Amino acid sequence: MTWAGLAGAPFVTVSPIGIAIGHGTLPNNGADFGPDTTGTLTTGIQEALNAIASSGGGTVKLIPGSYNIGATIYTPSDHITVLGDPGATLTFKGSYTIHMATDSSGVMHSWIRWIGYGTIVNLNGFAAGIGDNSLNAPTTAHHLVISGFEVYGGQAPFFVAISTISSAQTGAENQYGHILLEDLYLHSFANASSGTGLLITNSNVTCRRIYIDGSTYPSGDHSILFCHGGPENASYYGICENLLFEQVHVKNNGSSGQVLELQGNGTASANGILRDVSFFDCVFDSGASSPAVAGSGGPFIDDNNGASNSAYVANIRFHDCKFVNCVMTYQSTSTFIGSITYEGSGPQTTATYPLGASGSLQGRDNNGGTVYTVSITVGTSPFAYRNLDGCWELVFVTGGSVSAITLDGIATGATSGQFRLGPGDILTVTYSSAPTMTKTGAAG
Repeated sequence: MTWAGLAGAPFVTVSPIGIAIGHGTLPNNGADFGPDTTGTLTTGIQEALNAIASSGGGTVKLIPGSYNIGATIYTPSDHITVLGDPGATLTFKGSYTIHMATDSSGVMHSWIRWIGYGTIVNLNGFAAGIGDNSLNAPTTAHHLVISGFEVYGGQAPFFVAISTISSAQTGAENQYGHILLEDLYLHSFANASSGTGLLITNSNVTCRRIYIDGSTYPSGDHSILFCHGGPENASYYGICENLLFEQVHVKNNGSSGQVLELQGNGTASANGILRDVSFFDCVFDSGASSPAVAGSGGPFIDDNNGASNSAYVANIRFHDCKFVNCVMTYQSTSTFIGSITYEGSGPQTTATYPLGASGSLQGRDNNGGTVYTVSITVGTSPFAYRNLDGCWELVFVTGGSVSAITLDGIATGATSGQFRLGPGDILTVTYSSAPTMTKTGAAG
């Protein structure tokens, strides 16, 4: 993002006592970007952002100190960088927010960076968001970065909501450029009705090195990390795709809600698609002392929120993720769940495997819990079974009259038993009377 380092780009500094240092040409170069009243600094920050915007973009620096925020802050143009500091604390004194990609008229902007460098944010009643003041998705915004904030949620339902609630956004989520969230610590959210540390319903989002602590969430329906395809609060069609999570650690309270929820839609009437979501080196901790299902802290995959609509969840991949006391719960009344794979260890699963999820397996959880077994239809001898599930499998051969079993063309010397297959491996069974064959997930 070379725009942030252009020679002569304006740079202003804001402090709780009111200091401005101008570089380049600003309409109010040297003005006092300071407190509005004693103990409250809101207009000062907004005036600095407006001054930068009027000069075509630049950087606003918040120096160490306590900033008490008494109004909503907007991002007024493209090409704006806001830099925080480890010694800076922003405390919102009401239901105010930071609109990280939109101005006060709801116009969406691109090439925006909010870099906290350890800045602490105390929310009270609402949240920071990527979207307009109704949380509509920034369908025309791209290249957005939020990094380096430690956030205490207070009564806010979430920190960053990348979400859609209006028909105007229908199907437009996949038009995004790229959104990057990294190095965030989100904790102590306590919204009384429903809490979500991070809510994503839009496409092309990367999340790296994020810790979401939901251990203090109140009892009730909540999902600490929530991704879904349909609009947040409407019966419209939406697509959420191309999401990447790396080194994201999520913890629930062990008594209610979900540590992770992947859903095709936001409401029972929506018709959304959630697809192409990958998790690498992530940790999902239900917060419970023993394996827990959804509603008691565990994870949840749901295509349609219990309604017979056209919501889909597909192409979900977990690679080297750790599940702590998690039982993956599936809900599908319309059989629109498919291609969910675990490479490495996976969660425990409920007894009911989701209909329509052909070609997918669940891996064994970290506590050695049971997994669901899938039957293999045995064809004409010699029958060659190939692992196409993208994760390690255990294949069981029992009964029948088997004369030989080979694994990738190498004789095993066995005529029955269990065989561990990696992705792409081929198990060939030669028989005169067909055996019974089943498969189940295995830790990688």
